[in-house]
Amino acid sequence: EKIETLILTKAIPEVGVGKLVQSSAWTNLEELDLRVNEIGDQSAILISSNEIWKNLKKIKFAENKIGEEGGTGLGMIGSNAVWTNLKHLDLSNNKIGGEGGMAIGKSICWKTLKINLYDNQIGNKAAVAIGSNNVWSNLK
Repeated sequence: EKIETLILTKAIPEVGVGKLVQSSAWTNLEELDLRVNEIGDQSAILISSNEIWKNLKKIKFAENKIGEEGGTGLGMIGSNAVWTNLKHLDLSNNKIGGEGGMAIGKSICWKTLKINLYDNQIGNKAAVAIGSNNVWSNLK
């Protein structure tokens, strides 16, 4: 329960994500690093629905297989007051797309200071949604 950082880079297949999320441990988790795994849409949504990890400040999902549905799911969570302490979100090198990018851009509950959507083909509408989010006044 005292674990604050969990790094599982190149460590879990998509089918292993369910076990990770079902754990009621790690209530003090502040950083979750799941870069370079096989995480897809359903797994991203499943992870983002974990309400035990309320202290998360940094999440790294870079280089996975998260598409528009997963990006939209992550954005919905950002509007539902889960992970309100989130300050750093790395979704680079996925396939979030326009719809996913727009949902993330409309997230109003995160205290996000840094977001990385590099190489996600988010398009102009999503870029405008992100740029118009006045809650993220210190976004980098």
